[in-house]
Amino acid sequence: MAESERQKKIKNKKQIDDITKEINDSAELLKRNISEPKMAVMIGLRQRHINLGIMYDELIDNLKIDIEELKIIDDSGFKVLNPIFQYQIDKRWLEIQCINNKNKLEKQKAGLEQLEKDVEEVKVQIEEQNARIKSRRLVLIEELKKLEVDTSDFEKPNYFG
Repeated sequence: MAESERQKKIKNKKQIDDITKEINDSAELLKRNISEPKMAVMIGLRQRHINLGIMYDELIDNLKIDIEELKIIDDSGFKVLNPIFQYQIDKRWLEIQCINNKNKLEKQKAGLEQLEKDVEEVKVQIEEQNARIKSRRLVLIEELKKLEVDTSDFEKPNYFG
């Protein structure tokens, strides 16, 4: 009988340790999501295999500028004022430049739309994750109370809303 009591205590200790670890780990994740939202989005994008190389907001700004530049070029119709080379006044060469520019413009717009969509989806996922963490935390604290553990150490830190 003493052995079963000992096993029960060991089991409870392991259960308490596991719950405490989950609470602490999720608190760290929530803290990062709230205190560093840009970094959380970048991590979410990387998890989708979208590796940008720079921060997503900088890339969005750069794409918008590129699109504006391509629109200006397209609006000009590639009218050459002072050609340096003979081919620059060739009608077909100018047509090719217009076609290439339109293709670049379409690709840049599509890339921008997709990136903005991905960023918004990741932000929604982060909010959902934060909500799951908060609700799970309450369940875990109740489990600790059932195991007769003092839960005062798990009072809401300032990043729990």
